[in-house]
Amino acid sequence: MLGQHPENTMRTRDPNPTLRPSHAIRGPRRYRRGHGLLLLALAGLLWWTGACSESDGTSQQDGQPADAADTHNGDTHNGDTHDGDAHNGGTDHPPQDGFVAHAAVLNLSLRLTPIGGPPMAGSMEAMLSVTRDGEAVAGVAIGVQPWMPGHGHGTPEVPTVEDNGDGTYRVANILYTMPGTWELRLSLELDGVSDAVVFTLEVGGEMSGTHPEGEPIAGTSEALGVEVTLRHMAASTTTGTHAARLRVMREGVGVEGLSVGVEPWMPGHGHGTPAVPRVEELGQGRYHVENIRYTMPGSWVLRITLAEGETADTVTLPVTVR
Repeated sequence: MLGQHPENTMRTRDPNPTLRPSHAIRGPRRYRRGHGLLLLALAGLLWWTGACSESDGTSQQDGQPADAADTHNGDTHNGDTHDGDAHNGGTDHPPQDGFVAHAAVLNLSLRLTPIGGPPMAGSMEAMLSVTRDGEAVAGVAIGVQPWMPGHGHGTPEVPTVEDNGDGTYRVANILYTMPGTWELRLSLELDGVSDAVVFTLEVGGEMSGTHPEGEPIAGTSEALGVEVTLRHMAASTTTGTHAARLRVMREGVGVEGLSVGVEPWMPGHGHGTPAVPRVEELGQGRYHVENIRYTMPGSWVLRITLAEGETADTVTLPVTVR
């Protein structure tokens, strides 16, 4: 019809105008336009996810975290977590770089490195380095006391400390009389100020070729029907104080629960020593003896007194002291 709006003309030609009003005509166009925007958004999201996967710590080469190499080669594996106090009492093998401790009052860092391998029962030496803020510190007066906290005793020997003048100190005559957990208690003094630190370490239970035992000395008790074997814990028996291992066997089986006494005696001079040896039962017929003191070289005997119930006997073992 003349004079009508073109849009109205289109409606007139629509066979079913009630099903397609004006908003229904534009609706599909907006839907297609929105669908395209949604696809673009999804594509962008996929691109962003892929970019992040290359930088989220996952190695594309081996599927492991990108910082996995640092975990094995960096501070976590080779740093202070392996040579600090956390490992001072949990292993038979010392950290490669030694044990570390810090003296808070003097602000000193100390590193103790055993000489000759891991700590073993017997006499050992160690090197001690002392620094402050990374600078070597010489002239520290140092005392060292080995102590076994689980047994409440130390050792008869007194370690010696030599100042090398370059911030390192050689500690000798460290005697571990038996395997187990030990402490090295260090007293420190510098410029009139005192401090102390403690190193805790595990001492191995077997003697090694580096620290050999003495030759076995054997005897028998007919009254008790046992064989007695004693080994000094030093390769050479010299004047001074010693420790020893005693084994009591009956028909190949260790005898436990014995009352054991040890007396050093020098028959040629008719005297013993002022020190009284101490005996500790270790189980399975093994007994640890310490504080055996030989006051001079010559021929000695160890009088081993054994008591089981109402039966007692003495076994005499010859010792040559050099």
